[in-house]
Amino acid sequence: DDIVKSARERYTAKASSGLMLLLRDLMADGQVFIAANVHPYWDPRFADVKLWHVREFVLQVEDFAREQAGLWQGDGIAPPVIMVGGFNSLPWSAVYSYLAEQRVDPAHPEVQLDPTGFLSTMELESALRFTSVYSLVPEHAQSEAPPHALRRPEEYEPLVAAVSEGEAHFTTLTPTFAGVLDYLWYCPAADG
Repeated sequence: DDIVKSARERYTAKASSGLMLLLRDLMADGQVFIAANVHPYWDPRFADVKLWHVREFVLQVEDFAREQAGLWQGDGIAPPVIMVGGFNSLPWSAVYSYLAEQRVDPAHPEVQLDPTGFLSTMELESALRFTSVYSLVPEHAQSEAPPHALRRPEEYEPLVAAVSEGEAHFTTLTPTFAGVLDYLWYCPAADG
């Protein structure tokens, strides 16, 4: 199919990296957990590519968690997941929605960027229930947004209301940019 071929060429031509490990806490109770780190393609003009890369990585983490369910603790429970990374995606992005809400609306502006139309044919849902670790930090402990914080394009304004109030004000700070591009996500143990 031409759509699949075009999508494959677009999505695999851009580099991303990801790594996941199964670790055991030897200092405490010996519980195992999955540590995952991902860095999708950086260019904001390819937000659809970032979404596809993150989706594919999360699907791999889901499969790995299912494989590990019960192997180490004998209870059939998949280990918790800690996922970190330079996601190169702002809090109103499709990548953020995918992780924070377990799904992306097909009408999201970044899904619409896909010139192949392939993303709109895919199931953009995740079985993993991630929580941003930043949302667990008390509001008074967070820094104020710097005066040159990124201004959002108008078409994203409706999406901003859905962003967790507990998210960091910025993780990247340069003379011309201040915004959240890096995230720490946690998913508790679940039935395998």
